[in-house]
Amino acid sequence: MALLSNDFPDWSLVATVIKDLSRSKIVNLGRRFESQYLIVRVSSRQQRDTWNYGGKLWTTSLVLGKQAKIHQIDLDLFEQELIIVPKLFEGKYSLLYQAPQYFPDVILKVWEYRGEINDDSTLPIQIDLTPIENKLDNLANLVNLILDNLNVEQPPKPPQPPTREQQQQFFFIN
Repeated sequence: MALLSNDFPDWSLVATVIKDLSRSKIVNLGRRFESQYLIVRVSSRQQRDTWNYGGKLWTTSLVLGKQAKIHQIDLDLFEQELIIVPKLFEGKYSLLYQAPQYFPDVILKVWEYRGEINDDSTLPIQIDLTPIENKLDNLANLVNLILDNLNVEQPPKPPQPPTREQQQQFFFIN
């Protein structure tokens, strides 16, 4: 059963690429994505049991009039992978896929999240610190009690230099 079906109406299959890779191992999806959340699945019709690596995916954007690869993701073969695009891309961005050299063909599917995103990071966070404060107070009281019970004596005061009188007495004795 596919992960994304009619039970997930907020996800839309926005790109399906079935391509013979005999000419180029790089596929430009030729689409502008907007969502920060994507799911990508890579497969091949002529796969081998030993193949695990599915290639690389880049999010790209126009920088000073040129296409720049900004964020790279390594993909696993036959896995539906959730990709969270960094918030570097406030607007639209593109995807560029590079298949491994041994791939004769590729089937690449990309779903984009089109649902509502609730960003709770702007709400103030309120935490009740009373239990932690109570534990710290109890710990401080316990440490003070232990120190009191140890009857730690104060270290002796350093000796004072001899007074003039003591120096003169010492001089006469010698």
